[in-house]
Amino acid sequence: MRVLLEGAFAESVHVAKEAVTVEVDETEELLDRQTLGSYFALNQFYRDIGEHNMAMTNLKRCLARQTVLLGAEDEDTLACQQYVGEYLTFLGDSSEAVRMLEACVATHRQRLAAASAGAGDEVVTDCGFSEASDVAATTATPPLDLAAADAATLGAMRALAKAYLKARSYREAVTILRERF
Repeated sequence: MRVLLEGAFAESVHVAKEAVTVEVDETEELLDRQTLGSYFALNQFYRDIGEHNMAMTNLKRCLARQTVLLGAEDEDTLACQQYVGEYLTFLGDSSEAVRMLEACVATHRQRLAAASAGAGDEVVTDCGFSEASDVAATTATPPLDLAAADAATLGAMRALAKAYLKARSYREAVTILRERF
């Protein structure tokens, strides 16, 4: 039974590799939302089997296509951006992960600010973490209105705090964790 399962897994990997090769080589135009979602899932599979370079290259390509097709503020685009940032953290590329996740959190905040503008709620829209020296300036900023924040925003903030910790940027991590909680 185990040999059968291992054989089936090996065949799945082979088929998946062929599918990605065809899609990447022959499809350079924009794709629809459903195809992008499948492409994203396939690259999660690559990550799971340890094909990190292929997964990261294709995930970044998927993110770029989602951004153009769906827009930077789309929930699927933000989820992909957060996933890529978390994956970069896992792979040890802390500086790129921090940049990716700061942009993700900033976009979430802009989205929340736009949504709450009609309700009269004040929401912080400036991420303020582009430089380590900016952290001191942001500590006086009122915290994000958590009542208006959604789970995706809080997840992106958690991922950013984790990336800061991995990058040994403890002050930034503490600041975002205090704001989150």
